[in-house]
Amino acid sequence: MALYIIGAGLSGLSTAYYALNKGYKDIIVFEASNHVGGRCYSFFDKAFDTYLDNGTHLISGANNTLFEILNSCNYKSDELINIGSKLSYFDNNKISSIDMKLKNVIPNAFKFLKLYPLSIKSILNTDKSEANKFLYFNTCLKLLFSKDNNFYLAKDNLSKSIILPIYNYLKDKVEFNFSCNVNNYSKDLLTIKNKTYKLNSCDKIICSSPKITKNFETIISIHYKTDIKLPNNLKMLGLINKTADWLFQKDWGISATISAANNLKNEDIAKKVWDDICLITKAQAPIPSIHRVIADKHATLKQTKNTIYQPNYKNGIYFVGDKTNKKLPCTIEGALLTGKDIINLI
Repeated sequence: MALYIIGAGLSGLSTAYYALNKGYKDIIVFEASNHVGGRCYSFFDKAFDTYLDNGTHLISGANNTLFEILNSCNYKSDELINIGSKLSYFDNNKISSIDMKLKNVIPNAFKFLKLYPLSIKSILNTDKSEANKFLYFNTCLKLLFSKDNNFYLAKDNLSKSIILPIYNYLKDKVEFNFSCNVNNYSKDLLTIKNKTYKLNSCDKIICSSPKITKNFETIISIHYKTDIKLPNNLKMLGLINKTADWLFQKDWGISATISAANNLKNEDIAKKVWDDICLITKAQAPIPSIHRVIADKHATLKQTKNTIYQPNYKNGIYFVGDKTNKKLPCTIEGALLTGKDIINLI
């Protein structure tokens, strides 16, 4: 029995991992790009002289599937920086924080409500006026009742901290084919360029790229090469009623992220966010000459109560990926969980 996995993003890697652990021997992965990780990837930037992430991801200790996979892949725990259980935010020209341990959230409910517009927008990549409240509160419950209430950031970059440990674990046991765009597939065959794979009745195709082509939301990341530091030695800071949603301290500077950015049309967005950084840090400095704006226009689905997800099985084909998950938002954990679920289903 062979498993043909289309896509080496998070859900594709997860599918291959759980298939391998279930004893499958013949696992073939096809990836259209030249890297694993899908949208969760890093690239070398000559101007910065370092690797930049396509988008900065905050990792929760409640991401059980992620840590289950990483722990068995012998990843180095120091590749993830534990920033504790507090979320700090800037509002009305001052910095406040709330400890996300359940015993501390309840008596500080006002602060939690203060963070609500920012957190729902960030978690669902959808404006709070449209966002699916069920997905949001389901996520909050998992965060609050998790054994590990801490948050983590990649030490250097996402690829090194998360993606490569999984890939290195799989690469000698799973067949990976890069720069292979699948042209056509059905329950009986799979075509790549001029090559056709004929499937036996027990073979399975698992697609991690369901064909949903509309209703996406943009995430904008802005990287600044600067010596300016966030206040109070913070690694991360949320922003209330500002252009950016979150700021992240890096060794080489500061990164900013803006969620649900489809309608953001300000052409000088980097300067506007930089002005806010200067306000927060009390710095007086021109925008760094070395900065980069990355707009991922297909970052996630717009996650409203009316969002239509791809079924995980249709016409003999299995599907994984955050476009199939109705239980968790389009996040690292949501994508990985679909791979685990589909192998259990098969």
